[in-house]
Amino acid sequence: MIAHSNSIDSKKLNEVYEPLSKWTDWYFRYRDADHDGLPEYDHGDDSGWDNTTIFFSSPPIETPGLAALLVVQMDELSKIAARLGKQSDAQMWHKRSDALLELLMDKYWNRTQFVALRAFNHKVAPTSSLILYLPLILGKRLPEPFRDRLIAHLMENGRFLTPNGFATEEINGPFFNPNGYWRGPIWAPTMMMLSQGLEDAGRPDLAHAMRVRFCRMVARSGFAENYQPITGSGSFMPDLVLQL
Repeated sequence: MIAHSNSIDSKKLNEVYEPLSKWTDWYFRYRDADHDGLPEYDHGDDSGWDNTTIFFSSPPIETPGLAALLVVQMDELSKIAARLGKQSDAQMWHKRSDALLELLMDKYWNRTQFVALRAFNHKVAPTSSLILYLPLILGKRLPEPFRDRLIAHLMENGRFLTPNGFATEEINGPFFNPNGYWRGPIWAPTMMMLSQGLEDAGRPDLAHAMRVRFCRMVARSGFAENYQPITGSGSFMPDLVLQL
């Protein structure tokens, strides 16, 4: 984030600004098939969570995590533009970020949690994946009632929380598979994002505790692609069985 990059000069920021702007606009131009302002994923691989259970619903799928990522991305573009003296751009990105955040809360929140939606008919996808908690990356940009509920669910023992970190599928849910790639195992990028989200949401204590759990597991098991959530053993070639 730009807040951690004060040493980057204007030349380098200019190099970042144009491609990041185009990438952000690409989602709204080419990944919003139903033109509702909520970009979609066309395939599980697009999300990075290849076989996560929200894709039991036929894509394209609108996810709160993608919207949250774009809110953060536009916030950063606004800050970069301001540092480059592009004040009209800075205001534009800030306005777009606020609008998407409002849409995210209005369309994806079902009174108890965030949900993913199938494009066009907006039917709710399965709700037991950790991917639905990625809006926590918004930190305090997410209003307090939303983030408090997310954190309470996330930290509930036996839901996603294990002694080693966050499982990627609800442990007591019907689709949990401890060796199922994005249907159970713990991943470093997810732990990093959610830990940072906890810190930015005003819970550095929880962020620290999650980082300690993950690092202790890595110290025991070594560096791996992902980790069995209960035992903490590492997996370089996961036992992936697609459930179609």
